Amino acid sequence: MLPFGLALALLDGGSFAIALVFIAAYGIANGLKAVQRATLPLALFGRGQFGAYMGRLALPQGIVSAAAPPVMAAVLSNFGTSGALWLTFAAAMLSLLAMILLARLARTIR
Repeated sequence: MLPFGLALALLDGGSFAIALVFIAAYGIANGLKAVQRATLPLALFGRGQFGAYMGRLALPQGIVSAAAPPVMAAVLSNFGTSGALWLTFAAAMLSLLAMILLARLARTIR
C-alpha cells in the first residue's frame, strides 16, 4: 500500500483527493507493518526459532529507525519534499521487492 500511495503523491501531490488516498494508504501500510512484523517471522521460521530471529531482526530495524530522521532531514534540506518522496518511494519499493523474494524463498523451504 505504501508504494501505491507514494506513487500517487509523486504523480499528483497537489490534489486534495490524492492526499487523502495517500493518507489512507499510509495508515493501512502502517497497520499492516505492525501485524507483519509480529507474525511473519513466526510463519516463516516457526515457534522454536521465533525469539532468535526476532533478535536478529531488531538490530537492523533499530539502526534504520535511528538513521531515518537525520537522513530525511538532510534530504529535505538539500532536495526538498520531492527528493524526500522519491527516497521514501525507493525504500518502499525495495522493501516490497524484499518481501516478494522472501515469500518465494519461504515457499521453496517448506
